[in-house]
Amino acid sequence: MSFASKTVTLFAMLSLAMVCLPSAAHAQEGKVEMELGTAPGFNQIDTRDWYQLLTRLNVTNLRIAGAKPGDKIEILIEGSDRSPIYRVKGRLTAAGELIVPGGRFSIRNRDSIAKWITNLAKHGPGGPKEDTTGVTFDLDDGELRTIYKDLGQKVSFSTVGMSRPEIVTKLAEQLDYNVSLSSSAKLSLKTAGDATFELKGMTSGTALAYVIRAAGLGMAPRASAGGFEYQVAPADALKQTWPIGLPTKKRLYDLLPKAREFVDFQVNAQTPLTSALPPIAEFLDTTFLFDENLMAVAEIDPSQTVVEVPPARITLTIAASRMLGKAKLRTELRVDEAGRAFYWITPLVVPRER
Repeated sequence: MSFASKTVTLFAMLSLAMVCLPSAAHAQEGKVEMELGTAPGFNQIDTRDWYQLLTRLNVTNLRIAGAKPGDKIEILIEGSDRSPIYRVKGRLTAAGELIVPGGRFSIRNRDSIAKWITNLAKHGPGGPKEDTTGVTFDLDDGELRTIYKDLGQKVSFSTVGMSRPEIVTKLAEQLDYNVSLSSSAKLSLKTAGDATFELKGMTSGTALAYVIRAAGLGMAPRASAGGFEYQVAPADALKQTWPIGLPTKKRLYDLLPKAREFVDFQVNAQTPLTSALPPIAEFLDTTFLFDENLMAVAEIDPSQTVVEVPPARITLTIAASRMLGKAKLRTELRVDEAGRAFYWITPLVVPRER
């Protein structure tokens, strides 16, 4: 679906629900506590350095001890809505790295760790909440159309296995306007892990917003001397952030015509979810995107989650729905800047107070 064919429809949607913003009414900032288990081979001499660093970053009730079998990496929400406590259970590896839900840091990554802790205290495990208010980055209609057209260019390369900085660089090469990253943003991208997802065929705007989100970053277009630029910075430091697609009220069959077709289909037992979904995505001409942040909190790894579909004549949307449901995941149909539909996948349940 070309941008030109969808300009009127998408811009009408844009005027109603364009942006992802931090909620105007956050819960009161919470306290961050930590329990860190040390893996075999961890140098106990480093314990003091980690303790000093984390306590200086306002982590309370910090405990560091040997990891026990069955220990999980998770965030438990305790306290109350007015005074939440986010109890982080993490790991210190033999390589001296700190692993927490949604992040992996060395002791040299002080700024990145500080941002992760600050974001957790302000917004909780799910990060800033989405609020589609219709505010449009202080750009007029003509400027916004220009930005929307630029970000509507499709990703022409496979992203699987690439580092996040590499993806951002290649996305920037195909855009008309500069992508501006601070040194701290570049560092955050490096520590967020390589891509296990495929963004080829999606629009550049949605792809860019997705790639940087796991690093705690957001993107905002703004006017510059060269016309415009795309500012990439910590999401909670931006007034508005570009959304990962938009919700849609269009019918499924209008967006995905092949969704109504019945086909002979099966998925063998013990097939990883990440292997089962790509053939469905290719047939339907869509993409399945996992909310990496919430998946980490819920401790669901799609590459380790196995599924099965017995032989049947079935629509592939139903097949996908059954697999994801059994994996305790749910989907939301969204559209990118070119009007192409994709599935946004999140956990059915995110761990809370126990």
